[in-house]
Amino acid sequence: MHDQENNKCDGAQTSATGGKADNGSPLTSEQLQRWAARIAEGQDPFPRDLPAAERERLATEVRRLRRERLLAFLARAIAQDIRRQERQDKEVADDQH
Repeated sequence: MHDQENNKCDGAQTSATGGKADNGSPLTSEQLQRWAARIAEGQDPFPRDLPAAERERLATEVRRLRRERLLAFLARAIAQDIRRQERQDKEVADDQH
């Protein structure tokens, strides 16, 4: 269960570090990074009640993490295709000898 659900009864916004993120004060870099990682991984929903500046900082970090994950996925898929093709080419060459 994510941090927001844990504190629904008191109505306080929480950060991924478990501490309160007072809507009047900005998230620390550590809080922002942890929360963005949880959101990017699908563990937490994107919060709606942050101030606009904080929401934009968080959204930017979530986009960066998701883009990084997508690029890593694509790089792995391309590398697997290359290795698969090299194995097939080697098998064909071995069969011809």
